[in-house]
Amino acid sequence: MKRILLIMMWVCMAMVVRADEVLIDGIYYFIKGDVVGVIAGENKYKGDVKIPETIVYNGTEYQVTRIESGAFVGCTELTSVELPECINYVSGFPGCTQLASINIPKGLTKIGDGMFRDCVSLSSCELPDNIKSIGQGAFEGCTKLKELKIPSGVETIRMRAFSKCISLQSIEIPDGVQSINDYLFEGCTNLRSVVLPDSLKTIPIGCFMGCASLSSITLPKKLEAINKMAFKNCTSLTSIEIPRSVTQIQGEAFYGCHGIREITIPEKIQNWSLSYDNSFIFRDCKNLESVTIEKAVAIPSGMFSGCVNLSSVTILGEDVKIESNAFSNCKSLKSISLSNVRSISSSAFSGSGLTSVVFPDREISTGYKSFAGCKDLTYVVSDRHITIDQGCFYECPNLESVVFRKGASLVHRAFGGCTGLKSVIFGGISNIGDYAFDECKNIEDIYCFYGNMAPVSGIAFTDAYIEYATLHVPKSLVEQYSNDATWGMFGKIVPLTDEDIASHVPSMGNTALSIRSHNGIFVVDGASAGTPIAVYTSPGVLAGFATAMEGSTTLYTHIQKGGVAIVKVGQQTKRVIMK
Repeated sequence: MKRILLIMMWVCMAMVVRADEVLIDGIYYFIKGDVVGVIAGENKYKGDVKIPETIVYNGTEYQVTRIESGAFVGCTELTSVELPECINYVSGFPGCTQLASINIPKGLTKIGDGMFRDCVSLSSCELPDNIKSIGQGAFEGCTKLKELKIPSGVETIRMRAFSKCISLQSIEIPDGVQSINDYLFEGCTNLRSVVLPDSLKTIPIGCFMGCASLSSITLPKKLEAINKMAFKNCTSLTSIEIPRSVTQIQGEAFYGCHGIREITIPEKIQNWSLSYDNSFIFRDCKNLESVTIEKAVAIPSGMFSGCVNLSSVTILGEDVKIESNAFSNCKSLKSISLSNVRSISSSAFSGSGLTSVVFPDREISTGYKSFAGCKDLTYVVSDRHITIDQGCFYECPNLESVVFRKGASLVHRAFGGCTGLKSVIFGGISNIGDYAFDECKNIEDIYCFYGNMAPVSGIAFTDAYIEYATLHVPKSLVEQYSNDATWGMFGKIVPLTDEDIASHVPSMGNTALSIRSHNGIFVVDGASAGTPIAVYTSPGVLAGFATAMEGSTTLYTHIQKGGVAIVKVGQQTKRVIMK
């Protein structure tokens, strides 16, 4: 008998420490020692639920301090919850689609991950001052949430905390926040006003992606990085000032920001990574008109691709690389200086609105279809021997004139499909590869000034109708060209005239001479006083005349921008394109 009593006492003592699940007044509780939490039960909670501060179980009073994991998950008929101030842990209310009202106890220090995810009826929520962190997806998909004040004590806001809160119109992130995380406001389509803390160093990945109503934002003065897709498809964003402290902008950061009209990229952003992560930064910014890059090392792939109104580009720096598709389909871009560029990659300017391409007198490389499909392009000039890569100017239908002052090597289909091409000048040693002028059906004249016959592929001029064109070569080489299997196919092969030689001299003998041109005005520096200076139009009509003075001599003509002029200084001649 004593043994039975001892066993029963032991069982009773064990029940005191064992976790119990109980139902009191329609609410399920979990009891373990003096810890009591609300849990899920057989039936989901509905309507208005009030959690008491204490419960009495087996004659003992317990304080309710927790809302356990899963307690209110998917309670789609729950409309309001009242929590006592003694609650110090809340798992959350995800998927409570009818929840419209809830109070957050003052003892709570964090809003947990997914705490109110997809609570689509929740329009406001007051957070107590003790909150230190807001968890991942805490308010994600709260489509009616219009306003929320983040307490000053918050230090961390995790990713997607406010993602897809489509009714949220304004938000202020307090100065105490040291970091925010990826996709924080992604898809907040009505967000109009954002205040960021001065302490913020990084705009994280996709932070404001798809915030279609965001028209302006002030970035922190000490900001260092704008990460991938940070402002992607912020279609109403009309202006953005990038702080001079920024050293990195990642791929697609401003992709599709149609409202931006002007951008200046500060000089600290130099060492662009050429990986995919830095591609398409301003792609499809359809109203972007002006860009200044203060100190470029490279223009990343697709950086301004599809910016159809971009008309002014200033690139400062040395030995700049222009990567693939950087300016493709920039229809309003009529001109760009390549004076500090050392490489142009594939399709860099394809489909752009360039009317001319002037390669500087420095080493520069081109890529596959670098300028293909430029329908407004009319002339190409190179001051140095250059290799024109495969399909570089493929299908530029209005290209009429090409001048290689010091010769060129033309790779497969370099000018293929340039159906409007009429004149090509090779001023130095040249090599013409397969299909270089394929389908150039309107070639009228090709000039070869070099003292040896230029090597040419037997299929360089397929479908080019060169039997109707004239080849101009040094008098001593006429017979050699005529006997060549390919060059001999030209309708006429004639010796270069004195006028040809005067008009197309690659460079002046006097390296001290300098000729500048702008809006019909020519400025000649370095000519000896009394030296005659004459300016002719390309057909040979006199457009201006002066006698050189000490220092600079200025001549005024009616030659328009893009027009070709022949400038004779004494016995020296130079071909100049009006700028």
